[in-house]
Amino acid sequence: FVEEESLVFFQPVALNASEDSTDEAINAELRSMAKMSFTFGIALLTADKDFVEAINEVASCGKPVTVILPIGRPGPTELYRSNPAVEVSVLQPANELGRLERVKATIRADGSGEVEIDSLLRPEAPYAQLNGVLERLSDLGYYSPEDVYWNHALVKFWVAHSLGDLPVYPPWSLLDAVARVLEEPRKWTSQDQHEQVAFILPCADTWKLTPKMKDFYIS
Repeated sequence: FVEEESLVFFQPVALNASEDSTDEAINAELRSMAKMSFTFGIALLTADKDFVEAINEVASCGKPVTVILPIGRPGPTELYRSNPAVEVSVLQPANELGRLERVKATIRADGSGEVEIDSLLRPEAPYAQLNGVLERLSDLGYYSPEDVYWNHALVKFWVAHSLGDLPVYPPWSLLDAVARVLEEPRKWTSQDQHEQVAFILPCADTWKLTPKMKDFYIS
């Protein structure tokens, strides 16, 4: 996109101590540009759904709007695409080097985690199975179209059925693992048949969980 639109100038919003404050600054900037008299377009580079309302306001003023998202973000992508006046571009790796993953992370069956340095070549279409997997998990109650982080649903499904070690990074390795087990001829139980499972990311002893972190990481 940037190569095609050589006159596009990206200006990052200054980072604040609070993530919420940064998001508010971006939303305020978008709404401010919506009221300006210029005719050139606005492009937003993001991986979040937090700017849908502001982007729609810009589009309603008749200004060309493009939202650029990374591959593997179906929730936010569909939300931005729900407005036909908003152009959505999904970033793809440009070359073989861009398809190499340097880190592999695994959640072990006993609850421990392992991170190792590796060189994994991403498949040509790493997320081709994503929609089908999410449909299955939606039917089982593990996923909702409103969910931004689809990987949470896949991990919940895996842990609920005690399926053993699970690769969680790169994301497509997680997707591939779940897609493979869903092909097995067995009856999968829905989430309401299991107790709610809580997931807490490991953090250093010196960290303190804020209310937002608790809401984000604990389900």
